[in-house]
Amino acid sequence: MRHIGYTRVSTSSQDAQLQLDALVNAGVQKRD
Repeated sequence: MRHIGYTRVSTSSQDAQLQLDALVNAGVQKRD
């Protein structure tokens, strides 16, 4: 099964890295 996820931040001072790490830990593969 393919997993699809996305991240978003509300302001330019926020960092999406924590969300990206959580997606990777959940089995979502990084793709372009």
